[in-house]
Amino acid sequence: LVLCILFVCAKIGAQEYVNSVKVQGNKRLKASFVKKISTVKAGGVLDSLQLNQDTEFLKRLPSVSHAYYQVFKTETGNYNVVFNIEESFTLIPSPSIYTTNNGEFAFRIGLTEFNLFGQNIGLGAFYQHDIY
Repeated sequence: LVLCILFVCAKIGAQEYVNSVKVQGNKRLKASFVKKISTVKAGGVLDSLQLNQDTEFLKRLPSVSHAYYQVFKTETGNYNVVFNIEESFTLIPSPSIYTTNNGEFAFRIGLTEFNLFGQNIGLGAFYQHDIY
């Protein structure tokens, strides 16, 4: 009876650990950046709630159009986590042509990058020609 209780307690207390975290599908977004912002780390405990939270956070980044994860069991009993990322186009032009109150021609052109250096840094510039 004591052995059965010990076995059940050991099975309940057993946790799965993450062996490695990998990033696939990224072209311009750096894998080191994704690993840095992820709460799931190599050597940590495997938690599906953290994986879902990390995936939602990745989907909200301006340079990511879709993200999902896969979990693979290794021979040692640990797990490998793979984040699959589909990137979106991050260099966005912004042309505008309009007239002023006096009927004069005016324009504004701009360019914004939402994934500078592969770190999701936004940088933009514009030029505006107006009568003011």
